[in-house]
Amino acid sequence: MESRCLSFNLTILNLAIGLTRSDAGLPTSLAGLGYKVHAIEKQFGNSKHEPVQPEIILASTSQGHSLLVESKEGGNVDLKQARRYADITIHDLRTKAYVPSEASEEFDVVFVVPQGVSDKARVALRGAELDFPLLAYDEEYLRLVGGQFKHRALGELFEAGLLCPRSAIPQSYVPIDGQSALGKVASVVLPKLVEVMVNRVPMAKIDSICHDTCPWWDMLGKPGQEQYRGRVIELGEALAGSGIGCWIGWDKRQKVFKIKQNPFEQAPKKQAVQLRQLQAQIEVFIAKLSPDYDIDKGGQMLLFGLDE
Repeated sequence: MESRCLSFNLTILNLAIGLTRSDAGLPTSLAGLGYKVHAIEKQFGNSKHEPVQPEIILASTSQGHSLLVESKEGGNVDLKQARRYADITIHDLRTKAYVPSEASEEFDVVFVVPQGVSDKARVALRGAELDFPLLAYDEEYLRLVGGQFKHRALGELFEAGLLCPRSAIPQSYVPIDGQSALGKVASVVLPKLVEVMVNRVPMAKIDSICHDTCPWWDMLGKPGQEQYRGRVIELGEALAGSGIGCWIGWDKRQKVFKIKQNPFEQAPKKQAVQLRQLQAQIEVFIAKLSPDYDIDKGGQMLLFGLDE
């Protein structure tokens, strides 16, 4: 599952989920230690009642340990944010993030950055006298390059490095976020709307689309869901005036996608013609939204199995 059209932050998020599931092509060591996804983009307060929102929280009852993951694509560590993380207590984790006591005897906050900017992140954390473990990802290995884990098993694991080829990282667990290119959003949402057409359903509510395109939707915290939903709304608004607008409309007030013209309700010969037209319009639409977006790498396959 190619992840090259995911942002770095989404890549690390989907990688973290995949590591807890022992996905094909990824190491099984983290899952073997009992780590499971506890929450994604969940906001809670630290001991000073300041908000924190790690990308993902992994928790292991067998290890009595939790891992709060924060990724930084440019290596720019927000020191105010980092200090807020430093003020999290075990009590905060248990009473505000609802991590079970069996999985929170201790915890680590870990920052993850691309290998190329790891020196910048390491200097920033060291200068602020913050000893958070720092992991660097170089498209192949995820390694500890700074700080120390409180939990010895994790320290040993990441000091050796985890082989995580980017080509093995899934991109569908959480496929988009608030920063995703609109072309990427379209490549995720439009195939689902085609399924709605296939099922002869006249409309699709936005929450249904979000849930159906994001397998881990129910694990997303409110901020993550709001960002995801916001991008899907932007896509709906972009449909107006596009070539797809005669097929699929967007009701801004009700926040629903409406099927205005359904090729699957046509006779076979006319259906084939309309499906080709819709396929072409979808590709043009995505290209206009994000000229640099690679449709093939983004997973926008031939929707209808039609040959050229």
